[in-house]
Amino acid sequence: ICCNMEAIVIKPFELFGYEIRSRSNIEKLQKEMSIESRYIIDMEGISFVSRSVADEFCNMMSTYNIAFENMCSVVKKMIDIVCVSRTEERKRKVSDANIIECKDMSALSEVLLSIQ
Repeated sequence: ICCNMEAIVIKPFELFGYEIRSRSNIEKLQKEMSIESRYIIDMEGISFVSRSVADEFCNMMSTYNIAFENMCSVVKKMIDIVCVSRTEERKRKVSDANIIECKDMSALSEVLLSIQ
């Protein structure tokens, strides 16, 4: 993390390497951030983020004043998909599926054993 005159620059590659797979990494990062500050997240060198990490970045965008730079297309696509999926209603393709409620593991076991 370094600071320029206008914004604090965060370089996740230096902190986590080229893949960020755990939500806890981003949560640690957020503990060091302030709502009053402006941040640039420099994604240079990051080639993969998990869905949970993308979700944390979406949370950050609604909480902090941040901008992303140098994001590869794969990471950008993941973050875009997750952010959009949080605002759209979930659409199920199969509407005639039966929902079976199981009150305990024994009931679940019976249902699973009955599937052929």
